[in-house]
Amino acid sequence: MTVQGKVDCFLLHENLDDTLKTIQGLGLQSDINHIYLLAAQNADIKQLPENTTLLSVESPVSTAMYLKMATMAEAPYVLLCLKTTPITAGARAIDRFLEVANDAGAAWVYADHYSVEKGETKAHPLIDYQEGSLRDDFDFGSLIFLDTKILRQYAASAPKERPYGGLYDFRLFVSREGLIFHLNEMLYTEEESDLRTTGEKNFDYVNPAQRGVQKEMEDICTDHLKHIGAFLSSDEFDDVDFDKEDFRYEASVIIPVRNRERTVGDAIESALNQQCTFDFNVIVINNHSTDGTATEIDKFKDNPRVIHLVPERRIWVLADAGIMLYVAPIAENLPYNWIPMTFIVMQTLYSASLMRFTNNMQPWSSVLTS
Repeated sequence: MTVQGKVDCFLLHENLDDTLKTIQGLGLQSDINHIYLLAAQNADIKQLPENTTLLSVESPVSTAMYLKMATMAEAPYVLLCLKTTPITAGARAIDRFLEVANDAGAAWVYADHYSVEKGETKAHPLIDYQEGSLRDDFDFGSLIFLDTKILRQYAASAPKERPYGGLYDFRLFVSREGLIFHLNEMLYTEEESDLRTTGEKNFDYVNPAQRGVQKEMEDICTDHLKHIGAFLSSDEFDDVDFDKEDFRYEASVIIPVRNRERTVGDAIESALNQQCTFDFNVIVINNHSTDGTATEIDKFKDNPRVIHLVPERRIWVLADAGIMLYVAPIAENLPYNWIPMTFIVMQTLYSASLMRFTNNMQPWSSVLTS
């Protein structure tokens, strides 16, 4: 087949009307070579738009889907759409992806965008990807622009089949072998279907129903750390003796925050309201907020369990910290009984999430911001 354009598009398909809206928007882009619809095996579309092919996949999150993409892609670049809700690409969106991928030599490009939430269009800027960006739900938006060579390179590496973590495994592979580039331009508009707060989304990982997914993501991350020489085996460390020293608190909830005046109070309240059989405190690290965050935190100044810290360059946690440190991912409501649900597990496994502090001053060298 003759390649007419520079980009093959792969769209996750669920609802025909939504898919056709996305195709209509992409049809205005001159650099599109072919459009592939990634659909469940029982999908049946009577009449496909011109230049469109239906591809059956068992799962849209599995490794097998990415291997199929590597087989089917013929154009130099691939545009992958990760949502089934309608996407409207800007007039020169594909051109900009192409220009930046070429100029930066990037294997993976993602861009800022607009989101439509309950009929209201909002800007949705993203953050830069870094070497330490390991979380499996890192927000790349709905459109990912790929160099086809990296897809084929991934397929040639004979990756393990990952039923749930295909994208995560592929993304970490790309981070090892190429450049992941953040294009700080609003290139498209997506319709947001998950309208939960950011805080609610951040705690999806503690849902017991997701245990199989969690375990697979952990395995993928462990393999990645081994590839880059950053894996620390538990066999190399002595077991932690929790009774060796006396601590005033068994646990501390760490809430790193910047400019969260509307939500930090709720976060502190939800932390204090955790139902535990042991003593714990709350350490709020205010990273030089410029709004009313400090005022909201100071409303708890009479509570001896709440400590308000404003770091200079490094944070020094003294004896007021507990044996276990729980770092809240964002300054919003914590799930009910979040601490007791994980306390025993952390005590037992001494996982990477466990940070041990003694009565001596120990530096926490990275200042977290929310």
